[in-house]
Amino acid sequence: MTDTVRNRFVLFVLCSIALAVFISGAIDLFAEEKKVDARRIYNNNCAKCHGKFGKPTKRGQRLGTPTFSSRFWQVSVTDERIIKAITYGTKNMPGWRKELTPEEIKAAARWVRVLGKKRR
Repeated sequence: MTDTVRNRFVLFVLCSIALAVFISGAIDLFAEEKKVDARRIYNNNCAKCHGKFGKPTKRGQRLGTPTFSSRFWQVSVTDERIIKAITYGTKNMPGWRKELTPEEIKAAARWVRVLGKKRR
């Protein structure tokens, strides 16, 4: 290999690495923008009835809302059931599939699980 060919090859490899790093950073930045704020979604859409910390408000109590902070409730309900309830609604709760994206619904379900964790 001549020096010119070797230099071009090295330059090509370095440019390829730089491009890969740039693309990776751009993908990470895009992913950051796509992250969903589960707490915000819950507080804006669910807390009116379910309470900010998972204990039903007076409105929620009238509707028979469960206590998400209850350990018993947390272990008796699957994630799939929570997602289905948020998506399609229940007897007294409307479905949110038209207002929230599937990612936002999953985030709200994850936040419901956070409410069941013991706070210190």
